[in-house]
Amino acid sequence: MVNLFFLKRQKEKELFLVLDIGTEAVKVLIFEKRQGKISVLGGGLEYFDRFRALESGKFETEVIKKTISKAVEEAQKESGVKTNSIFLGFSCDILKGRTISYSLKRKENKFLFLKNQVSVPKFFKFRNRESEIKNKRVDEKEEGEIKETVLREAKKKIAESYALQKGILPQDIQFQELRILETKIDGYRVPSLLGYDGEKADFKILATFLPKYYLESNFSDFISPPIIPIIREMGFKILEIRHPIVGLLSFLSQYPDALLLDIGGEVTQIFLAKRGILEEISEFETGGRQFSQILSENLGLSELEARNLKHRYSKRDLTEESRREIGKLLKISTHLWFQGLKEKLREIGSGIFPSEFFIFGGGALLPEIEEILEQGDWEDISFAEPPKVKFLQSKDLINIEEKIGLTAQNTPSLLNYHSIKGSF
Repeated sequence: MVNLFFLKRQKEKELFLVLDIGTEAVKVLIFEKRQGKISVLGGGLEYFDRFRALESGKFETEVIKKTISKAVEEAQKESGVKTNSIFLGFSCDILKGRTISYSLKRKENKFLFLKNQVSVPKFFKFRNRESEIKNKRVDEKEEGEIKETVLREAKKKIAESYALQKGILPQDIQFQELRILETKIDGYRVPSLLGYDGEKADFKILATFLPKYYLESNFSDFISPPIIPIIREMGFKILEIRHPIVGLLSFLSQYPDALLLDIGGEVTQIFLAKRGILEEISEFETGGRQFSQILSENLGLSELEARNLKHRYSKRDLTEESRREIGKLLKISTHLWFQGLKEKLREIGSGIFPSEFFIFGGGALLPEIEEILEQGDWEDISFAEPPKVKFLQSKDLINIEEKIGLTAQNTPSLLNYHSIKGSF
């Protein structure tokens, strides 16, 4: 006879590992989920350059394996537990996130795509009198058909655009997340299509996606090694591939108007939220590694030595004289990073931006980043109020506990786990 009490006790405690593969390093966090509460038990961090010496595909595969193994071992040692069940995250140069808008317009009792002229079923507006809506309110089937059409067309447009950019076929793109974030009818936000009518319907859609050559081993024409097969060969069970933005969506209920910056190793990702809706996702190719490089070039240090010096500087673990000299060098990279950010914000829009910045990622730890965001010359870019900067950390995420001293560098990994359905 099956011991149901034993099975229940087993399910009360679950162990998971978040494996975050960035442009510069691999980060690992081990989580325990017990009775609905999530705790971080241990973490690990390992940089690729410790093992990189050649640039052949075979060697790159070994670099990935060794770097992952070292980061996992470090997390296991700190936590005292082991698990092979992982949630997988990638840097934004691999796993992309984008928002896209689509509009439908009523014409001859049908809603048509304004640009593509794709027909979808009509829907009806709620009326005060029940007799006016009887037999006219859209049912679940009709609503499903509308959503299916909107998501299909959004997926098609994104795939065609990204495929052209990467030089691959649209069918060689794998979508991980595709959801409608917002629906408006005649400019008014509505929770559902059921029972509505109007001249125009607008949709905001979120998509996360990546090239299939990272997922499958039969794409031999590409330089990048197939990461997913490599991870499976190492004995890990991949539960889901997630983008940090999915975890950020719940955060926007607390801070509906914000600019969030994920400053990674080589890329900074920008998330613009207004009225609780994710409006734009963009990125530019400057990150924490560029700050290390300027120290390396000017002080004659190896990349590893320069990175360690940068970390000590961020922790204020240097003499005041050393900090002043290093600060002068880092201001050069900070200015270049700031120029890249302003250029991207101009591309995103010309309106008034939210004044609250939430920064995270390894590059966010440099004090110069916070300083230039609050005191820098924004030129023609307007904010509702003078910019204020906060670090996005574990305490800002619902139902996640940690006592191992995580910083904003670990936030992308926390967001990857926070995004999993049922984890909070």
